[in-house]
Order: sequence, then structure tokens, then C-alpha cells
Amino acid sequence: MIAKKDRFLYRFWTQEKGLSGMLILLFIMHFIVIPFFGGYTRFMVAVNIFWMLFLFAGIIALSKHKKQAFLISIIPFLFIITQWINYFEHNIFILFADLILSVAIMLLLITLVLIKVLEPA
Repeated sequence: MIAKKDRFLYRFWTQEKGLSGMLILLFIMHFIVIPFFGGYTRFMVAVNIFWMLFLFAGIIALSKHKKQAFLISIIPFLFIITQWINYFEHNIFILFADLILSVAIMLLLITLVLIKVLEPA
């Protein structure tokens, strides 16, 4: 098993300044980037991939085992694939899958942050 301090972006997910930075980035994304650039599909795909990389980093940093990290990483991976399929082919099934995976991603992000915030000091 890999030592926790050697995991990908572990310090980002474990220090208060890292979580504060993520809050600032989320604020910028939801109140500036999406309202002004939400109509540009290619740009939004790039933004979603950026956030999925952050999410992958959190999954790797906070998971206890490699198997657990792999199983949880399936959700963001499916989201990225759905985004690319939706970019090339608009379909009601793909839009529904995108909605479900978006909700799952937000719940996963909330869960990861709550795990970190509520862990004993």
C-alpha cells in the first residue's frame, strides 16, 4: 500500500488552504465561467475534465485501498465518456445519463469533502 503522504495531490485534499482554494475555484466556475461561457460546448467539456482530475485526485488521496479508489473512480470516468458522447451525438438517453452522472459527481464531491472535514483531528 502506498504511504498516504505520497499519494497524488494528498496535501491539496488534507490541508485547509487546499479545500479553501477548491471553494474559490467552485465559486469562480459557478458564478463566472458557466454564466459567461456555458454556451461553448468545447470549453465546458474542458472545464468538466479539469474538475474530474480534481475529483480523481481526491479519490486517490482519501481512499484507503487501491481497489476502493478504482471502484469509486468509475463514476467520474463514465461522466467524462458521457460528456464526449454528448458532444458528438445529442440523444435523450445520453442527456439523461449526463444528468444522473452529474448528480452522482456532485454527491461524490460532497462526500469526499465531508469525509475530510468530519474526520478526527
